[in-house]
Amino acid sequence: MGRSARKRRSRRGGHAKAAQREKSAAGKRAALPTERREADERVGKSKAQVAELERRMAEVLSAETPVQRSAELLCEQFDRRPVTRGLAQMLAGHATSERAHAVAEAATRKCPATLTALTLAADVAYELDCDQARAGALLEQARLLADDAGQRAELAERMVDLSRAADALELVAGQLLEDPRDQTAQCTFARALEIAHARLDAHAGEGWSRRGNRCPCGSGRPWWNCCRRAERMALQRFGDRGRLDRLREALSAWIEREPAVGVPAERATEWVADAAGAEPFELGLDQELEAVATMAVEHAWLAGVEEGTEAEDPDADAPLARFARDPDVPPELAGAATRWCSDAAYGVWQMHDPRPRPGIWLTDILTGMRLYVAVPVAQLRGVARWTALLGPLVPVEGIWRTGAVLPLTPAEADRVAEIACRTANTIASAVAGKHPRFKAPKPGREQPHGVLASVSEPVPPEVADLFADVLGSGIPQLVAELRAMRGAGPRLTNIDGEELCIVKAHVEVSDPARTARLLAAHLDVELEDDGVLAWWGRELDPEHETLLAELRERRSDEHEHEHALDEDAWPQRWVRARIRPVDGGFEVEVNSSERMTRVLELLRELGDEPAVREQLRLEPVQGMTTLRLGGVAPFGGSQEAIDSWLRDWPDQPVPALRGRTPRGAASREADRPRLEALLRELEHHACRLTRAELPAPDVQALREELELPAELWAP
Repeated sequence: MGRSARKRRSRRGGHAKAAQREKSAAGKRAALPTERREADERVGKSKAQVAELERRMAEVLSAETPVQRSAELLCEQFDRRPVTRGLAQMLAGHATSERAHAVAEAATRKCPATLTALTLAADVAYELDCDQARAGALLEQARLLADDAGQRAELAERMVDLSRAADALELVAGQLLEDPRDQTAQCTFARALEIAHARLDAHAGEGWSRRGNRCPCGSGRPWWNCCRRAERMALQRFGDRGRLDRLREALSAWIEREPAVGVPAERATEWVADAAGAEPFELGLDQELEAVATMAVEHAWLAGVEEGTEAEDPDADAPLARFARDPDVPPELAGAATRWCSDAAYGVWQMHDPRPRPGIWLTDILTGMRLYVAVPVAQLRGVARWTALLGPLVPVEGIWRTGAVLPLTPAEADRVAEIACRTANTIASAVAGKHPRFKAPKPGREQPHGVLASVSEPVPPEVADLFADVLGSGIPQLVAELRAMRGAGPRLTNIDGEELCIVKAHVEVSDPARTARLLAAHLDVELEDDGVLAWWGRELDPEHETLLAELRERRSDEHEHEHALDEDAWPQRWVRARIRPVDGGFEVEVNSSERMTRVLELLRELGDEPAVREQLRLEPVQGMTTLRLGGVAPFGGSQEAIDSWLRDWPDQPVPALRGRTPRGAASREADRPRLEALLRELEHHACRLTRAELPAPDVQALREELELPAELWAP
């Protein structure tokens, strides 16, 4: 049958088999389970509602819509709730400022004394007229009408715009108590606290006047005699870990009186032993293992007593849950225990900037969750930019606080995230009765989780819960792997697996001319153009194929087909040594002590008695700046070495970039996340060096040269 016939049949409806397949498919669709059909109907209804909302909003903003009609639509759509922030600017942008004023006035007439009319009028006053006093007065009226935490949180956002920190903190507190993970409330809370923090700092020195600086709340009084006290108390409350400490103490005492609850101390002993591995340790001298012991106890508080048993609520027997249900426990502590049980979030919490103002934004690089956290000063000692904290965060009275945590470098954080992803995938596959689909990446090709977390959408709650469970229960194994990785340190080897060591030696022989002729005649020695005798090693069949495969893959990724790959031009053998004839003998250069020994053995086989007169040894690892956290910075300890590195590094192939140069990686969108991860690791170590008053590279200057600003990945 020709192609045209097939086309004609397709246009007429196709073969009978195709019709039969369509009929069968229709039957299957009709037989879908009720739940599936209902879910599809809900999705369709939701899409229709979104489309209708978009249509109505377009009609509101259109300059062709009568003012009264726009006001009616707004009052219907927001139904006495606050309007969306920025709506006044949108109205003015689609038409004129005068029309925005007219719509706000019409809304006030249409639905007077409602949050809808008052917030729109306040936005017009603030955004279009720059009249903070009128905007504040309108928001005060709206404040009296807000009857739930969500509405008060929306008003708090506008209070922050007016720099009314004390009012905003009071309004947003209820929403944070109800849902401490609410991102909008978190942002409002952080902005208000930072305004109060900056204002108190500005008034802490000399030269300020108590009578100046009228309070932004609109009272007409100086800020010092008005909202200062409320803002200061809010900051003190934010930094006060007293309730969390009291909860710990009360829970520990309660567990001692309740033998049936279990012994968390046993869990601590097991975790510390697992984390330490075969390495000997003394708990009092190892801060990391002390933190692991504390984390073990905290995790035991969250775990049910009878693990592995079937229960409707597997955490109902957790010590924290039983403590919260005890009628003798004070209500404030019972409430804090309940929150810890329900909302504790284990993660790998990355800090963009470790300077508290007064809190720090932390991003879980596994889930993308971002929280404003009160981190105690003791946990910030020694941390640098891009440090990540492994461990739990706990909300207490709406404020997120750290439990016991372990600081990680950016590379260590990515490693932990990679292991957690692999473990979570294995668990999810096992539960579903499937084989894991997760494919372990090649060395050096792990995902840069810390970079991608700032530009990715947060994962669904059920996935976040799985990651939290994996991290919480797997901390001792994760710490053991990190300690092993740090303890191993860098090990550089040559193609034969020997410790890399550059050796240059002057070797004397009794008859240099004769020995040189015999060397040149050796099957594995080749006389090069400059007179150097190159002693070649074995054929590199496996390495050669691996190298070519990697090169083919890279060229395929980069779509480089302009020039054919000359595979025969690549070396088939590896150079063991370079031997240059000189007066009295030879200058020998090798890259390991073992190869130097083999050169001397070769000369003996040729009938001479070599003697090493001068020798220079260079061990590359010793030239690296080794840092306390186990990372190795690829620059020397002097400013001259750093300047040299900064000049050369952008155009040098880097293994972490799959052999590409940093400049080449910066030009390819697919490679930029890995380059950013590498720059963050360098920035982290440079920050630590600077703090120790040691020379460090200017990573910001390096970013500018590579045209890769940090703002591309801003959290």
